[in-house]
Parts: sequence; C-alpha cells; structure tokens
Amino acid sequence: MLMLVKICRSKSASWICRTSGMSGTPEKSLRNATREFVIHYHSERNHQGLENKIIEPGSEVGQATGDVECRERLGGLLNYYHRRAA
Repeated sequence: MLMLVKICRSKSASWICRTSGMSGTPEKSLRNATREFVIHYHSERNHQGLENKIIEPGSEVGQATGDVECRERLGGLLNYYHRRAA
C-alpha cells in the first residue's frame, strides 16, 4: 500500500484519471486505481519476502518459450512483462 501512496503523491489524480480512461467522480477513479494496483501487487509483482515469487501467479509465469508481452495498468504507470503461452 505504501507504493500506491507514493504513486498517488508523485502523480496527480487527474493524470491517473486521464491516462487510464477513467471517468466519473474522483472517488470512483481512486477506487479503480486502487483496484488496479492491488491486482498488480498480488498477481504481477514479485516479492522479496517470498523469495522473489508472485503471490498469486498466473498461468503465464514460468513460461520458457513464446513472445514477450507487456501488460500495462494505470496508463503505463505499472507494467508487467510476461511470455505468451506457446
């Protein structure tokens, strides 16, 4: 959560809303940004305390072959690189 706070401090809420295609109330935008961050944190980011493993790895984790793809969240603020399943 500290990482999310740092991101929110370094980037204005209007920038996040604009680049993520979010619309509506500021509360709705913040909830959406928080949801996207939590998904990234649990399923796309390695954790040093877990021996650099992902908490909830997807099926693409550990693929040795295939093209490398990038999944962007929050308008490219968070990126996850993985191999497409062969």
